[in-house]
This record gives sequence, C-alpha cells and structure tokens, in this order.
Amino acid sequence: MKPSRKALTVDEVMSYPVISISPDESVHAAVLQMVYHDISSLIVVDRDGKDVGIVTERDVIEKVVAKSKDPRLVKVREVMSNPLKKISSESSIVEALDKMRRSK
Repeated sequence: MKPSRKALTVDEVMSYPVISISPDESVHAAVLQMVYHDISSLIVVDRDGKDVGIVTERDVIEKVVAKSKDPRLVKVREVMSNPLKKISSESSIVEALDKMRRSK
C-alpha cells in the first residue's frame, strides 16, 4: 500500500511577491512588468490598495494584440478581468482548479 501524499496547496505554487499595477497604467507598462518579473499576470490595485481585477497575458493577446490596438494607448482597466476570483492560499490545487472551471 502506497503512503498517501499530501495535496499541494495554492501557497506552494503561487509566485511571491504578488506584483500589482494601477488600472490607469498602460497595457505596455503591464507587459514590461510581466516580462521583467517573468510572470504571466498582474493584480490590478486601485489607489486605496484594493484589488479590483487581474490582467493576464491572454487578456493582452485577445483584447489588444489580436485587435491591432496600440498597447501604449490602452489602459489596464480596459482589458483587465474582474471581479477577481479568490481562494485561500491553504486550499489545495485541486480545489483551485475546480473553482476556476466552475467560474468560466
């Protein structure tokens, strides 16, 4: 009988620190941050420090690049996904994937 394995938690696979951007920044600035930090998304945070959305590589590709828009002229608020879907960092990866599938 194999010993049971502990399920990976969200905390064990997430990137630290969480990198954020203002909704008023350009998509170009967002992409530069993603490249610099070698990440595929940024949390969008308002002036009060409240998370208001997320901007992902996919958002940029679908909403800017595929539509031949200039990323220097498009604001993060125009392409970000919201509301932000959250889960506890102590949750298992399986729970996180299930929540993501259900929210599509």
